[in-house]
Amino acid sequence: MENRSKHISLIENQVKEYRIKKIDAVTRIFWGLNYRVILEKALRASMKGQRTLEVGCGTGAFITALAKEGRECHGVDPILGLSLVEAKKRAKEEKTETFLCQAVGEYLPYKNETFDLILCLSTLQHVFNYENTLREIRRAIKSNGKLLMSVPTTKNIRTLFRHIVPKHFTAGFDLTTIRKLLVYEGFQILEMRGSGFFPPFLNRGLQVYHKLFGETLTRSAIEVLDKIAGKWLSSAGNLICLCSK
Repeated sequence: MENRSKHISLIENQVKEYRIKKIDAVTRIFWGLNYRVILEKALRASMKGQRTLEVGCGTGAFITALAKEGRECHGVDPILGLSLVEAKKRAKEEKTETFLCQAVGEYLPYKNETFDLILCLSTLQHVFNYENTLREIRRAIKSNGKLLMSVPTTKNIRTLFRHIVPKHFTAGFDLTTIRKLLVYEGFQILEMRGSGFFPPFLNRGLQVYHKLFGETLTRSAIEVLDKIAGKWLSSAGNLICLCSK
């Protein structure tokens, strides 16, 4: 329990650093594109009135957007002030309702087969135990429900296909690892695509490109690069997986 508390405290400190960090233009554009891709998949994987849970909901961007589209949205996160309080504010500002709970992915406070769709977006690399988290997610999904998950890869063209795991990750994932993990934990992979194709030095080049040619052309260039990642999965900076139970 003490180790878990230290782990959560570490994550909270990382979130604080991340929130005050200035986001460069290229990263902001890519995050916006990635957000749209994931939100579209979540909308296609669910229907109005269905119950959705996001594990590691952060400030609630996805569950608030889905709630506005008629889903009953729940969110759990271990961090109260920087995540759940902000998620509550976001829902209020957007004039919608989300149901929030402070909890960790390894112990979800819900009955078996509660949710039609569970989101776990850029969260698995931070949890204390990713196997237990996936088991809890599977337990809480209905028999015909789905999991929509994204993970950053730690072995891709940007790392020259070597495993480079950041210090704030509890685990590193690549295409082979995540496929084996999902199948082992009882999920059937329905769809998998990559996002984020950034070979070495490309990000720096895109920063210059943005200064010279502006937002619209940079967005178009990033969209083209994202299509490459969508097909060439082992090169992608992120993997987006849609699974069934």
